[in-house]
Amino acid sequence: MAEVFRFPDTPKPPPKNVHRATFFQMVGPSDRTLTCAAFDTEFGLELRLSYGDDLMRSQLFRSVDRDDQCAEAADAWHLALIQKGFRDVAIT
Repeated sequence: MAEVFRFPDTPKPPPKNVHRATFFQMVGPSDRTLTCAAFDTEFGLELRLSYGDDLMRSQLFRSVDRDDQCAEAADAWHLALIQKGFRDVAIT
């Protein structure tokens, strides 16, 4: 009798993954475009460095000044890549 009143499980919403900003795009020796962007996730503001869908590095920011910390980290990554021989390209 209990099965008659059983309601189907409510599907869970997809995880939060909202693009906030693209800081820079660069090209290195492999001629692939490397993108640095920030995303709002369920856990905080995530800074990602990736070749297309291939994530190379990420860092999560959760504090009150997370926007500033994220921008500073993106700048540090940008400078490090320039020192390694990467060059800037227009953001697409």
